[in-house]
Amino acid sequence: VRGLDINSSYMIYNLLNQQKEDGVSVIFVGEDLLGVISQFNKFLGISHPTPSWSVGTSLLFASDSTVTADDIINYVDSTRALGITLSEIWLSDLWISSNDPLGFTFDPIRFPDPAAFCRKIHDYGVNIGIGVSPYISDNSEFYEECLENDLFIKSGSNVYLRDYECCAAAVLDLTNIAARSFLQARIDALLKIGVDMVEADFRYKMFNFEDSEVTFFNGQKPSEVSNYYSTIFNEAVYDVVSRTKGHANAMVI
Repeated sequence: VRGLDINSSYMIYNLLNQQKEDGVSVIFVGEDLLGVISQFNKFLGISHPTPSWSVGTSLLFASDSTVTADDIINYVDSTRALGITLSEIWLSDLWISSNDPLGFTFDPIRFPDPAAFCRKIHDYGVNIGIGVSPYISDNSEFYEECLENDLFIKSGSNVYLRDYECCAAAVLDLTNIAARSFLQARIDALLKIGVDMVEADFRYKMFNFEDSEVTFFNGQKPSEVSNYYSTIFNEAVYDVVSRTKGHANAMVI
């Protein structure tokens, strides 16, 4: 059984249809599929074990802008009353203010005291995960700061914007270390409030790397950044979680 890895940041179908001089193919051979996967994992670098406190029942809340902190606390409480032991809950993006659905701030109406909410959930022995994304809405409190510091992906000389529900969304240019630092600072603040885990959420179909006019800070073309962007996004998230929570307790999905 053989597996194929193409060592390139280009879109895979582009590499297969065109000759790219920097594309390097690596073939993994094993007696069976498990053997191929094992070789592939060793090649990438085997990840550290999942934290022991995460090996249990997880509860994922659907995206719902009506759910409050009290609703979640009551749900966790009733779940425990049924004899179900939760190890963690994932809030997806429901914790974010509906006025800024791509932001980094707990909704002040539904979560008036995020730190107290986190402490209450922790009192049940349950950890909290939230979703964050590399997008900034044009009505965000952070938009002007990012604009002034040139942290967004560009389309020509303008900021590249995507339509998202009630707003337009700019995309942090994570090929720029300053943009990565900005993202990590926002996540670090949430971790210090009491958040334990982070979902690196791309928001399905939000970004189209095939836009020909999109430009990146490091000078790469959209086709070259396709896989690279997701890698640096996840690395940036994992780096700040591991620094704040400790490598053994870093949980990112």
